[in-house]
Amino acid sequence: MCCLGEFQNFVLALFNHVTVVPRMVLSRGSITRASKLCEGIDEKDTMYVAVALELYVTLVTNDKVLYRGLKKRHFHRMVLLRDVVGGLPRIDYL
Repeated sequence: MCCLGEFQNFVLALFNHVTVVPRMVLSRGSITRASKLCEGIDEKDTMYVAVALELYVTLVTNDKVLYRGLKKRHFHRMVLLRDVVGGLPRIDYL
């Protein structure tokens, strides 16, 4: 069981590596391609996929339906959150 302090430290460490991307930096092409990729899978995640396309970064998601659906459409620039968390070093507290 994780204690509150460990969770807070994890969240702070995670958000230390998160960048907010304004919509205006996304090209129409990335948004259109992301919309087509997400169509029928999970349209509400279109902008996240557009960011991954535009900035050529890996999308980290906990949405298994989105993950499987995009993989079927040959979008592979993503990982499941559990795989990211599983790869983090363990932090021991006193």
